[in-house]
Amino acid sequence: MKILITGGLGRIGQETAKHCLQMGHQVKLIDALDETAVTTRQKALLQHAQYEQVDIRHFEDVLSACKDVEAIVHLAAIPNYFQGNELNIFNVNVMGSYHLFQAADQLGIQKVIAASSINYLGNGFGPNW
Repeated sequence: MKILITGGLGRIGQETAKHCLQMGHQVKLIDALDETAVTTRQKALLQHAQYEQVDIRHFEDVLSACKDVEAIVHLAAIPNYFQGNELNIFNVNVMGSYHLFQAADQLGIQKVIAASSINYLGNGFGPNW
């Protein structure tokens, strides 16, 4: 199966990609990171996976990246509120997710796994955090 992993060059994305590759899947990674800025560890992963620089804030780019995949693991996000202003966090985390699900719907991709840093980190953003 060909699996698209958003946020594929992030910490969790890299581990997810390695697991999918070990299971015999084809892996396509998308991330906002320019390929020239990747670390040595990320370069090693890219020898086994396809990579495309995609900003999930742009629907047409997301749609294009999803065209040849059978399943999606959505991990792209700004993981905490210290890494951006409110509007950018909303655009990446909320609108980016919306774009991904819209693309999956338009292309008939029925297998989408969505995770978020709040699930991983257990952060709370309510009034009592």
